[in-house]
Amino acid sequence: EVDGPMRILIAEDEPTSRLLLEKTLTGWGHEIVVCTDGAQAWEVLQQPSPPTLAILDWMMPGLDAGANDYVTKPFRRRELAARIGVGERVVELQHQLAQRVVELEDALSNVKALQGLLPICSYCKKIRDDGNYWKQVEGYIEDHANVSFSHGICPDSYTTIVEPQLAELEAQMPPKDKDSP
Repeated sequence: EVDGPMRILIAEDEPTSRLLLEKTLTGWGHEIVVCTDGAQAWEVLQQPSPPTLAILDWMMPGLDAGANDYVTKPFRRRELAARIGVGERVVELQHQLAQRVVELEDALSNVKALQGLLPICSYCKKIRDDGNYWKQVEGYIEDHANVSFSHGICPDSYTTIVEPQLAELEAQMPPKDKDSP
């Protein structure tokens, strides 16, 4: 049987087959939209939020769109369940692919935001943004690349900047008394 409920379009002009399909699929918990011809089915499929899956009569006039799979009539319940399961998997894969495309487009727009020439000050290394404001490098990148910075001191800066500052502070401190701890 099928894993979960889905909205399914049935387009079948023969009343007995249509009713049998509708009862079977409703019994499995699916929401069913019933059409009796291809033109009516096409109208339903063009509406916002159309059914996820369509079961169409192969010989139905007015709907020559092609198919991904087929089941012969009269259908067997197990085969129909298996085919619907395949349809659900295809729909899920298409949904995942669409999500990946959106994620890739977002990533691409972030990459584009960091491409090209960046106007940077030769002295203080601030970057001029599109609004002609000068920002620290960290602020500019955080605004354009969805990253955060943590600060530290590299070994070169420690040797050339921090150690001389510490030595200067020590030189400015009063000498310690020999008796005080």
